[in-house]
Amino acid sequence: MTDNEKISEIVPMSKITILGSGSTNLNPARNASSVLIRRGGNNIVFDFGRGTAIQLAKIGLLQDDVQHVILSHYHPDHVTDLLPYLHAASQSQIDKRTKSITIYGQPSVSEFMTALKQPYGDNSLSKDFQTTLLDINTGTMAINGKDFFFTDLHHSYGLSFEENGATIAVMADSKLHDDLVDALENVDLGIFDGGHLSDEEIVELAVRCKAKRLVCSHQYRELDGSSLNSAARSKGYNGEISVAFDLMEFEI
Repeated sequence: MTDNEKISEIVPMSKITILGSGSTNLNPARNASSVLIRRGGNNIVFDFGRGTAIQLAKIGLLQDDVQHVILSHYHPDHVTDLLPYLHAASQSQIDKRTKSITIYGQPSVSEFMTALKQPYGDNSLSKDFQTTLLDINTGTMAINGKDFFFTDLHHSYGLSFEENGATIAVMADSKLHDDLVDALENVDLGIFDGGHLSDEEIVELAVRCKAKRLVCSHQYRELDGSSLNSAARSKGYNGEISVAFDLMEFEI
């Protein structure tokens, strides 16, 4: 399997792009946590850590091209680039936002966004466009007519959805527990937090969930894909474990 590949041979309608595969480390090759989900004509950014705004510009997405932002939780490596992104949306003379944006987050997203804007004011971060704030709840939520299933990972939220016969899951920070395993069970593509798990736990997760492909993102350390695959296959895992990199893409 190649790094940029189709999950299904059906004409792709959706694409997943890992905008940031890193975490708190100041590594120029790994921006902080962010995944772009292109689905049904919508561009949805899942987490908005350091470097996300520039990554979106790098792949050619204008402000009005992004309609939805989902914040899995409010740790800095998942949210801090919202500040320069919304500042540009309000003040840029090259690419100023004119369309509304919806931001989803853990319960209290309104309080979080109020605190984010408080030092600067609405004029600096939400000028001339509407911002809608919605709390994430576990279970199914529709985003512009497309269903997403949200999982409580005890510290953050993850989501999954079905498209073109494939099941896709994008998980945020989590320890190894039954809810993470269940969320990734038998998925065609599962992107997850490889930084908070040891190598042994990554292997255990693969064996237990039986995902066709697991992608280790949110890296705090450099992971060895060959060693992970070898250890997992020795325990009966028949899928593939990949190590994420910035701008890695998957067509669905």
